[in-house]
Amino acid sequence: MKHLFLAGLLFVFSSGVFAKEMIFYKYAEGDGYSVLVASADEAVPGLSARDVIARKMTAASFSLEDVPSDYYSVKATSGIAFYGENVTQYEITPLTGDRFSHVVWLDGGGNLIKTEIYDGAEKLMFAFSSFDFGRASKPAPTKHKHAESAGRPFFKGFAHIMTKRLPDGVTHLMFTDGLNRFSVFINPHPDDSGTVSKIVYGNYLMSKVVSGVEYTVIGSVPYSTMEEFIKVLNGSRTEIGDMLKTGALITDEVYTKKTEMEEILK
Repeated sequence: MKHLFLAGLLFVFSSGVFAKEMIFYKYAEGDGYSVLVASADEAVPGLSARDVIARKMTAASFSLEDVPSDYYSVKATSGIAFYGENVTQYEITPLTGDRFSHVVWLDGGGNLIKTEIYDGAEKLMFAFSSFDFGRASKPAPTKHKHAESAGRPFFKGFAHIMTKRLPDGVTHLMFTDGLNRFSVFINPHPDDSGTVSKIVYGNYLMSKVVSGVEYTVIGSVPYSTMEEFIKVLNGSRTEIGDMLKTGALITDEVYTKKTEMEEILK
């Protein structure tokens, strides 16, 4: 069963063997996997990019309020004993095949213990757990909607939450539906005209040149969803470019208004 794969690894170890807080990190990379088991609190010189990413993820949180019921179903299994904690497992499954599924474990206080992400073929893409073996029970986190999940959706329930200008005229856009997220990098001066798709750090990645513009999408959505976003972004690139210049967030008005105008002009 997919939700037990990491549990087996965690229960092998005794709390007396490790440092206070341990990180367990497994992610798909190409056709295989990479695994990291390390202390979260040890001072390690010359940390790799993977180590830095793993340590930053120890601060991650989760709220069921952020999971949109229009796009996901949630199955809860409570009463799981985990090192003296009363853990509840939530299996979060997309209602359609246009985004990834998640399995999360929360302790009795609602704190995130473990996260697993699976693609549409139920292939494990990412698993992360951080547990403090010597900790006292933490209070429940404050219940509120995360800022990143706010805002009007742009397409397929995903809202545009961030824009960043990068060197060489590249624009970085970030989208989320409250659970899954992905980034789009728009490069108006591509070096080639090919299409690339692969798996990196537990994320799908697609890079494609359309109408002389390179779109690179990376995140927890399938390639088919990436293709749809590229099509929509490219079809309204002039309108989107004008919005981004003003610092505005992209909403569905960009392409709905254009579609309505095209219908009028037919």
